[in-house]
Amino acid sequence: MSKLAKPKLEITETLSAINADSLNLFTDGFSRYMKNANATGSELVRFVNERFNKDLQIASRFAECKQPQDFFKLQSELITTLIGDYAQEASKLFGMLTATSEEIARTSQVTA
Repeated sequence: MSKLAKPKLEITETLSAINADSLNLFTDGFSRYMKNANATGSELVRFVNERFNKDLQIASRFAECKQPQDFFKLQSELITTLIGDYAQEASKLFGMLTATSEEIARTSQVTA
């Protein structure tokens, strides 16, 4: 019976070590994810605030339009600005998310 108990104990110790390593890897990856998720959230708040202020400014400029062509010219500027702002922000957010994924993957490879 003691011969059976020893291998069972070794297997249990091995599984415990694997589980501890997995848990450490998971908690480290989750911690990095949360840190970067917070940065991403802050970036989104910054962008929305900036975009809102630009929208307020453009609304006051629309109110100053005297001729239809002034309105259409301003509308064209607005659309161009909107497309540029949103494309730039999407690129920035994608870069942040990519960096987070790469950081977690790199850490996982080093730890594993």
